[in-house]
Amino acid sequence: MRDYQAPQMTELVDGYDPDVIWCDIGGANDSRRVLADYFNKAKNRAVPKDVTVDDRCGIPTHDYTTPEYATYPNTVVKKWEASRGLDPRSYGWNRATPDSMYMTADEVIDTLVDTTSKNGNFLLDIGPRADGSIPEIMQQRLRETGAWLRTNGESIYGTTYWSRMAQQGPLRFTVKPDQAFYITSLVQPGSQLVVDAPVPVRDGDRITLLGHDRPLKWTRSGGKLVVDVPSGVGRHAWVFKVALS
Repeated sequence: MRDYQAPQMTELVDGYDPDVIWCDIGGANDSRRVLADYFNKAKNRAVPKDVTVDDRCGIPTHDYTTPEYATYPNTVVKKWEASRGLDPRSYGWNRATPDSMYMTADEVIDTLVDTTSKNGNFLLDIGPRADGSIPEIMQQRLRETGAWLRTNGESIYGTTYWSRMAQQGPLRFTVKPDQAFYITSLVQPGSQLVVDAPVPVRDGDRITLLGHDRPLKWTRSGGKLVVDVPSGVGRHAWVFKVALS
């Protein structure tokens, strides 16, 4: 098999010392030799470092899978990454796509929350125009998502999946080990959030709604966690934090 991509990949490894190599397409090639060099150089540095490759390098060896325009239906313990564009049919900018077809902020945030709860990363593409400018609709979606993350990002960054379950109806779960348990509702929960799951909450624990500065009243009823929800707070996805004592 001819070595079509080795010179370019070798240049990336030698010249830029990347932490991640994200191949695409996954066609037949002999990238095994290049990747062996990549891993060996990372291991034999004066200060060794961890490096990683995806499942699109044309060989069976990889560290994580990359479903495209899709996610997994449940938790995948081995790390993975969902990838898609804001455009429903293109990773680049497509002048034929009207603004109304782009992902909404709700869809971006829901995908991020869902993916995180199942142990995945979310890779979201935007495509510049020919002059390098970012289309306004893409800027808007990123800013809306960023605003949500400023309030709720602690339920995403540095968290891991809940081993009991990833989801229950519109609810998603993430954990910050020994610190907090997060319940995210993808729909407005109404006056009460009802969770029919063995949430690790104990008497005296504090439950808050991120973005709301007061602890919430909660009870257990028939094995369910019931949390009183203040009105008129939150947008896109509502994150309830159980501070673990």
